[in-house]
Amino acid sequence: MARRSRKNVADQELAYAVALYVRTALYIRLSVEDNKRRGNSIDTQKMVLENYISGKPEFLVHDVYIDNGFTGTNTMRPAFQRMLADIKDGKVNCVIVKDLSRLGRNSIDTGYYMEQYFPANKVRFISVTDQYDSDNPDNLHGGIILPLKNMINEA
Repeated sequence: MARRSRKNVADQELAYAVALYVRTALYIRLSVEDNKRRGNSIDTQKMVLENYISGKPEFLVHDVYIDNGFTGTNTMRPAFQRMLADIKDGKVNCVIVKDLSRLGRNSIDTGYYMEQYFPANKVRFISVTDQYDSDNPDNLHGGIILPLKNMINEA
C-alpha cells in the first residue's frame, strides 16, 4: 500500500476549510454630497455591515474597501478597483454593501456588476438595507425592483 503524503492531506484540509467560508469584501463609499446626509457616514456604513455579518461565522472578511469622497457615478474609484482585482485573483467571493447606491449611482454600471460581472465571477452580492442577497433564490426584490432602485439612485 502506497504511503499518502502528509502535505497533500494538509492541502486538502486547508481547501476544505477555505470552502466553508465566504470570503467577503465589505464595500463602503461616501461621496462629498453624502457627507451632508445623516446615516451614510463611513462609521455608520461600517456598523451596518458589521452588524449584518455578526452571528454569521461563515462570512470571513477579507478586507474593508473604503472610497471616501468619491462619486458613485463612475467606477474609477481606488478601493472599488482594488476590490475588483481581489475578485479577479480569487481572494473575494462575496461583496456586501449597505445599500445599492453605495455600489454606484450609474444604473448601467451598477446593473452590469450585479447582473453580469458578479455572477460571471461567482461572487455573491448582498445589499443589506435593500434586503437583497443574490444567493437567495426566493428573493422577492429581484426582477424589476433592483433596476428601478438603480435608476432612482442615479436620478
